[in-house]
Amino acid sequence: MKPETLRHKPQIHALLLFFLLHLAFCIANGQWQTADKTLESFQTDKGYVFFLEHKKVELTVLSPEIFRIRVSENDLLDHPDNSWAVVKTDWGKQEFEIKNLENVIVVSTSKMEARVILSPLRISFYDKEGKLLNEDDPQKGISWSGNEIVVWKTMPSDEFYFGLGEKSGSLDRKGKSYAFWNSDIPAYKADTDPLYQTIPFFYGIRKGITYGIFFDNTYYSYFNFGKEHQEKYSFGASDGELNYYFIYGPKPKDVLKSYSLLTGAMPLPPKWSLGYQQCRWSYYPESRVREIAQNFRSRSIPCDVIYLDIHYMDAYKCFTWDSTRFPNPKKLTSDLAAEGFNDCYNVE
Repeated sequence: MKPETLRHKPQIHALLLFFLLHLAFCIANGQWQTADKTLESFQTDKGYVFFLEHKKVELTVLSPEIFRIRVSENDLLDHPDNSWAVVKTDWGKQEFEIKNLENVIVVSTSKMEARVILSPLRISFYDKEGKLLNEDDPQKGISWSGNEIVVWKTMPSDEFYFGLGEKSGSLDRKGKSYAFWNSDIPAYKADTDPLYQTIPFFYGIRKGITYGIFFDNTYYSYFNFGKEHQEKYSFGASDGELNYYFIYGPKPKDVLKSYSLLTGAMPLPPKWSLGYQQCRWSYYPESRVREIAQNFRSRSIPCDVIYLDIHYMDAYKCFTWDSTRFPNPKKLTSDLAAEGFNDCYNVE
């Protein structure tokens, strides 16, 4: 079987599954329920809890700059609270104040405050000067249909959105929608989506003030920055919880610092990885790899890494070598190292 077939068949299957899931969600979402009247609420040592008819909404203060909103099923059992992404779970005891106003609960830290309208339940965030940072859409807010759950936010005309990791197109995400369903798509275009990675985090920037939102959900999820409605944006998932973190800046670097505490930062990369890396689909056989390396050195072109793609494998099996194309991989690796090259291998 040709390697092109091997690479593209999984992509076809992934895209087909993506479109079938999307169609299923559209059919299933005939009737949305919104977070309506709060039946009961009480303060905890970490924030506040609100019980609706079918859902439980927890507002947790992680730090003066980070509030967590978790919407789960409202029943007698506590649902497991775990994450594949969040690395810091112990934030210690946080100082915050609670104000009980008419139909509104205000949770304040030294940097910002959350205001929760009780009926219908809507959440908004403000800085300490009382400037609105972000708010639920008054009509839709937190809503669900079957297992799918989403939150709609108001979208000011002068607010802009950046982030979401490896996505094609312009850096400004406004007016576009994005899916998160990891797919291997080579030769993608400016409007190809989804792609390889899922990083459901973005910045909202308005008049020099920045906030961040990290949506922690491993199901098929999506972000719609005004493509559906010009006056509101939304994010949600096909299943699981609406579990997101609101991070106040006010500068982008402040948001990034808090986000890095939440999900962790990458280790300091080795010095050689900061240099030029030669990478394409595949170099094979071994003689071709050596030719590439020799040309860099003979032409005095700096290069620290050469990549080998799937053609070094035995029948395209991970962690194997094709003994015909690469009869002595140990010697090849040693010789490349002697010439100052590090070698990297694709194991998809």
